[in-house]
Amino acid sequence: MKIGQWFGTAVVAGGLVALSTLSTVVSSAHTDVRPTVDRNLSIRLKQPIVVTTGDNPFEVLIEGPDGKTINDVEVAVSFVMPSWPIKRIPETRTDLTLRLTGDGKYSATWNVSRPGPWQTAITVKRDGVRVGRKSFVLIAY
Repeated sequence: MKIGQWFGTAVVAGGLVALSTLSTVVSSAHTDVRPTVDRNLSIRLKQPIVVTTGDNPFEVLIEGPDGKTINDVEVAVSFVMPSWPIKRIPETRTDLTLRLTGDGKYSATWNVSRPGPWQTAITVKRDGVRVGRKSFVLIAY
C-alpha cells in the first residue's frame, strides 16, 4: 500500500471515530430520557440533555400509571463516580434533593465537579417509603 493510500485510509478512519464520539457527546444524558416504570410510576429525566462540568439544571417528571402527574412525593438523585486508583482520585458521591416546581416536575441544580461517567439513581419516596427508582449512567463532559 502506498503512503498516499495509507494516509487517506487513516483520515477516513479517524473521521469515523470523531463522528461516533460526537454522537455520544450529544446523546450523553439523552440516552436515558425514556420513562422507566417502577411500581406503577413513570420516572423521566427531562433535563439536562447534555451534562457538563459546572452547574446543570436537573428536572424529573413523575407520573402515575394513568399518565397523570404526581405532586406528593419526595424525589432525590444520587450520583457516584467510582474511584480512579491509578490517578489516586477517590470515589465521589453527591446526593441531590429535588423540589416540586409544579405539574409533576421536580427540579434542582447540581454542580458537576468532574467529567466522566456518573452512576445515577433517581429515588421516589412517599411518606418515607420508596415507591420508585430509576438507575442509569450520565456522562459529564
